[in-house]
Amino acid sequence: DAGMAAKGPGTDPQATAAPVEHRVRVLITLDVEARPVQMEDEPDAEPAPPPNLLEGTYFRVRAGTDEDGSPVEVAVNHGLSGDQGEVADDQLRQVATAEVPASLELHVTRDMVIDFLAEGGGLTLTLVSAAGDDLATFSADMVPLVRADEVAATDFVRTLASGVPWERRLPTGCRHLLDRVRIAVRVDPSAGTHLLGPALAADLNPLTFTVDRVEDLPPDYSGSPKQGGPFEELAQSCEPVRVVVRLPLGAGELVTVPRPHARSIKLGDARTVLAGLLDPGQLAEALSAEAVEVEVRDRDPKAPPKPEAELQAEREATAAEEAAEEEAAAAALAAALAAAGAAAKKGGGKGAKDAKGKDAKGKDAKGKD
Repeated sequence: DAGMAAKGPGTDPQATAAPVEHRVRVLITLDVEARPVQMEDEPDAEPAPPPNLLEGTYFRVRAGTDEDGSPVEVAVNHGLSGDQGEVADDQLRQVATAEVPASLELHVTRDMVIDFLAEGGGLTLTLVSAAGDDLATFSADMVPLVRADEVAATDFVRTLASGVPWERRLPTGCRHLLDRVRIAVRVDPSAGTHLLGPALAADLNPLTFTVDRVEDLPPDYSGSPKQGGPFEELAQSCEPVRVVVRLPLGAGELVTVPRPHARSIKLGDARTVLAGLLDPGQLAEALSAEAVEVEVRDRDPKAPPKPEAELQAEREATAAEEAAEEEAAAAALAAALAAAGAAAKKGGGKGAKDAKGKDAKGKDAKGKD
């Protein structure tokens, strides 16, 4: 039994003219973890604190477009931006941390929502260096807000974990600086409960299919106590459980995240389509007459082990990628240390010059006396 639900406003998509945009205030939190810096300690010297390689960096958020089509972008500091990134264009930047959100106005349009639902689409945030160079671009998942969930959160990590649907891999341009970034977006409660607003929601009519659970899955047990329990034995020879749903309306397949074998499994995987972009007659026919095919894949045999040559090639590719990241991290560390040394030298030279000037002035005064 695969429990499924489909929800949507059910509004005639032709009843409301498509608005140009809907402006909504959202709250963004940024939880940024820097990659650990490897410092070489000098003999007989106290270990120096590692430099903050993210000093002065910030995120540029693509908040939509103006009436003339030009992009609307907002600069937001994160928790490791430091004092260097406080002011931009003579304006105090907002700061978004894991605990304190930044408040931004999004210019939500039809095209923006369609992009949110595209593969790999989402809210665009660009990590910018202290010098103003673009380092990496992040695409934060916004589909949960399109379907009126409370929050849309995306974790960007160095290595993806199996079975975590809200994770995406860190962009290549920042892996030498970052270990993890979590971007969470929610609609400001003062702005209502829906990202799209009533008019745009009625026009696009988001329709969500959810695979809720599977129940009464059969075990496979030989009776041998050495094999563990019935589902443990099954897990030794079969891949984790997946549910494949072939949806109507050209929505393709919904494939759930693999889960461990069990008699009953809670799922909650969802796929959202914009029913307002479809022909009303075809939509009605699809929902009333077309079948939804559901496959419960709990007996897919495990793939045979990869040949050693293929495993070796994968290990070498991983090692080369890690070496490139280490080289970039070392270069960033060297640049940060050089900049810190130059700043300290400049500050020390200025202090000596001031002291020298004061001494000379004192001698002049003494001579006059």
